[in-house]
Amino acid sequence: MASTTSRSEFDDERWFHGKITSQEANDILQRDGGEDGLFLIRESHSSPGNYVLSFINESQPLHLLIRKYKEDAFFSLVLSESESPIIHGLDNLVSHYYNHPVGVSRTTLQRFCPGEPPPHEVRLHGSSNLLHRSTSHGK
Repeated sequence: MASTTSRSEFDDERWFHGKITSQEANDILQRDGGEDGLFLIRESHSSPGNYVLSFINESQPLHLLIRKYKEDAFFSLVLSESESPIIHGLDNLVSHYYNHPVGVSRTTLQRFCPGEPPPHEVRLHGSSNLLHRSTSHGK
Protein backbone atom coordinates (compact mmCIF):
# COMPACT_ATOMS: atom_id res chain seq x y z
CA MET A 1 0.00 0.00 0.00
CA ALA A 2 1.39 3.42 -0.95
CA SER A 3 1.81 5.93 1.82
CA THR A 4 -0.55 8.83 2.24
CA THR A 5 -0.13 11.89 4.37
CA SER A 6 -2.42 12.70 7.26
CA ARG A 7 -3.59 16.24 7.97
CA SER A 8 -1.44 16.52 11.11
CA GLU A 9 1.72 15.77 9.09
CA PHE A 10 0.66 17.96 6.21
CA ASP A 11 3.31 20.54 5.44
CA ASP A 12 2.97 20.38 1.68
CA GLU A 13 -0.22 20.41 -0.38
CA ARG A 14 0.51 17.57 -2.77
CA TRP A 15 -3.09 16.48 -3.38
CA PHE A 16 -3.23 17.73 -6.99
CA HIS A 17 -3.10 15.13 -9.78
CA GLY A 18 -3.54 17.23 -12.92
CA LYS A 19 -5.55 16.02 -15.88
CA ILE A 20 -6.37 12.41 -15.08
CA THR A 21 -9.60 10.55 -15.81
CA SER A 22 -12.13 9.46 -13.20
CA GLN A 23 -10.99 5.86 -13.73
CA GLU A 24 -7.36 6.83 -13.11
CA ALA A 25 -8.51 8.68 -9.97
CA ASN A 26 -10.41 5.56 -8.82
CA ASP A 27 -7.29 3.46 -9.36
CA ILE A 28 -5.14 5.88 -7.32
CA LEU A 29 -7.71 6.04 -4.51
CA GLN A 30 -7.85 2.24 -4.31
CA ARG A 31 -4.07 1.86 -4.58
CA ASP A 32 -3.56 4.29 -1.69
CA GLY A 33 -5.88 2.47 0.68
CA GLY A 34 -9.47 3.14 -0.35
CA GLU A 35 -10.59 4.27 3.10
CA ASP A 36 -13.28 6.88 3.72
CA GLY A 37 -11.93 10.42 3.52
CA LEU A 38 -9.05 9.57 1.17
CA PHE A 39 -9.01 12.15 -1.66
CA LEU A 40 -7.30 13.88 -4.54
CA ILE A 41 -8.06 16.93 -6.69
CA ARG A 42 -7.79 16.74 -10.47
CA GLU A 43 -8.63 18.82 -13.53
CA SER A 44 -12.06 18.21 -15.03
CA HIS A 45 -12.19 16.56 -18.46
CA SER A 46 -15.87 17.34 -19.05
CA SER A 47 -15.80 20.94 -17.77
CA PRO A 48 -12.54 22.62 -18.85
CA GLY A 49 -11.25 25.22 -16.40
CA ASN A 50 -12.92 23.48 -13.47
CA TYR A 51 -11.66 20.80 -11.11
CA VAL A 52 -12.93 17.59 -9.49
CA LEU A 53 -12.75 16.38 -5.90
CA SER A 54 -12.37 12.59 -6.08
CA PHE A 55 -12.77 10.95 -2.68
CA ILE A 56 -13.89 7.80 -0.90
CA ASN A 57 -17.28 7.90 0.83
CA GLU A 58 -18.78 4.76 2.40
CA SER A 59 -16.10 2.66 0.65
CA GLN A 60 -17.06 4.03 -2.80
CA PRO A 61 -15.27 6.60 -4.95
CA LEU A 62 -17.21 9.81 -5.61
CA HIS A 63 -16.33 12.59 -8.01
CA LEU A 64 -17.71 16.08 -7.38
CA LEU A 65 -17.19 19.01 -9.73
CA ILE A 66 -15.43 22.03 -8.25
CA ARG A 67 -16.59 25.14 -10.09
CA LYS A 68 -14.11 27.97 -10.57
CA TYR A 69 -15.62 31.45 -10.53
CA LYS A 70 -14.29 33.89 -13.13
CA GLU A 71 -10.55 34.65 -13.26
CA ASP A 72 -9.93 34.55 -9.54
CA ALA A 73 -9.25 31.58 -7.32
CA PHE A 74 -12.81 31.26 -5.96
CA PHE A 75 -14.27 27.76 -5.92
CA SER A 76 -17.27 25.77 -4.73
CA LEU A 77 -18.39 22.17 -4.97
CA VAL A 78 -21.33 21.57 -7.29
CA LEU A 79 -23.87 19.77 -5.11
CA SER A 80 -27.44 19.04 -6.15
CA GLU A 81 -28.68 18.41 -2.61
CA SER A 82 -27.31 21.41 -0.75
CA GLU A 83 -25.52 24.69 -1.18
CA SER A 84 -21.76 24.75 -1.04
CA PRO A 85 -19.81 27.77 0.17
CA ILE A 86 -17.72 29.74 -2.30
CA ILE A 87 -14.16 29.56 -0.99
CA HIS A 88 -11.07 31.54 -2.00
CA GLY A 89 -8.35 29.09 -3.06
CA LEU A 90 -8.44 25.35 -3.69
CA ASP A 91 -6.13 25.01 -0.68
CA ASN A 92 -8.79 26.65 1.53
CA LEU A 93 -11.52 24.52 -0.03
CA VAL A 94 -9.56 21.40 0.93
CA SER A 95 -9.02 22.77 4.46
CA HIS A 96 -12.75 23.51 4.76
CA TYR A 97 -13.66 19.91 3.96
CA TYR A 98 -11.16 18.56 6.48
CA ASN A 99 -13.47 20.16 9.06
CA HIS A 100 -16.90 19.86 7.40
CA PRO A 101 -18.63 16.89 5.74
CA VAL A 102 -18.53 16.86 1.95
CA GLY A 103 -22.07 17.55 0.72
CA VAL A 104 -24.73 15.41 2.37
CA SER A 105 -22.22 12.68 3.23
CA ARG A 106 -20.84 12.33 6.73
CA THR A 107 -17.34 12.05 5.30
CA THR A 108 -14.71 14.69 5.93
CA LEU A 109 -11.43 14.71 4.04
CA GLN A 110 -8.86 12.76 6.04
CA ARG A 111 -5.82 11.96 3.91
CA PHE A 112 -4.70 12.79 0.40
CA CYS A 113 -3.17 10.64 -2.29
CA PRO A 114 0.28 12.16 -2.86
CA GLY A 115 0.58 13.99 -6.15
CA GLU A 116 1.84 17.47 -6.97
CA PRO A 117 1.27 20.85 -5.34
CA PRO A 118 -1.66 22.69 -6.97
CA PRO A 119 -0.89 25.38 -9.55
CA HIS A 120 -0.21 28.82 -8.02
CA GLU A 121 -3.18 30.41 -9.77
CA VAL A 122 -5.67 28.24 -7.85
CA ARG A 123 -4.25 28.94 -4.38
CA LEU A 124 -5.41 31.60 -1.96
CA HIS A 125 -2.04 33.31 -2.22
CA GLY A 126 -1.32 32.40 -5.83
CA SER A 127 0.65 34.52 -8.27
CA SER A 128 -2.32 35.76 -10.28
CA ASN A 129 -5.26 36.15 -7.91
CA LEU A 130 -7.26 39.35 -7.38
CA LEU A 131 -4.94 40.75 -4.70
CA HIS A 132 -1.83 40.26 -6.82
CA ARG A 133 -3.44 41.84 -9.88
CA SER A 134 -4.63 44.83 -7.84
CA THR A 135 -1.21 45.51 -6.34
CA SER A 136 0.54 45.11 -9.67
CA HIS A 137 -1.79 47.72 -11.19
CA GLY A 138 -1.19 50.15 -8.31
CA LYS A 139 -4.78 50.02 -7.06
